[in-house]
Amino acid sequence: MRQIRSALPLPRYVERRWKGGKWNYLFNLPSWAKRVAAHDDRGPCPVKSEALGSDYKAAVERAEMILLPQFDAWRTRGLSDLAPLAPARGTFDWMVGVYRNSPQYKALSKRMKANFEYGLGIASNHPLKDDRHGRSRFGQLSLSEITPGLADKLYAKVKVDREPLLGANGTPVIGEDGVPLVARNSASEARSRGHESMPTRVEGGAAP
Repeated sequence: MRQIRSALPLPRYVERRWKGGKWNYLFNLPSWAKRVAAHDDRGPCPVKSEALGSDYKAAVERAEMILLPQFDAWRTRGLSDLAPLAPARGTFDWMVGVYRNSPQYKALSKRMKANFEYGLGIASNHPLKDDRHGRSRFGQLSLSEITPGLADKLYAKVKVDREPLLGANGTPVIGEDGVPLVARNSASEARSRGHESMPTRVEGGAAP
């Protein structure tokens, strides 16, 4: 049976694997959280890797509403329960925030804003593996770290081989590489706004 391609975004640490003719979802902790040092005052992580089944909505809800909040509370020693941390200046997430406050974004229609949020979410929430600084998402990387090579790696992770998907007006929605065009366009537009606000930090970077 030919494997069905999927471009649906996933929460941090959630992976999908093709088995039994369908996608199955798995919450998989990063290796550094599985092997906590003996001197770490946080103690062992209370959240474990687990199978989330084959229902996409149920898997996402369990990860975002139960597993990730518990994991973040342990990771930050409870700080995540008090208030969300603002994105660090100069990161991809910060750049997205700059774009959201720009006149160009505010002038978009409600539908276009939703499309951009979907596209930016694919890039920002793409999980990192074994980052030496303990970061878990692509959005936490500084813009100076997002080199063309790193952007190519992200692109390779999210792309699939498929026929272009056209919208109702015949305009491509998903390209031949399987990457939603809105994801690529959203990141490019956000990066442009970030470049205007902080050119020395964005110089030489590359958006997915």
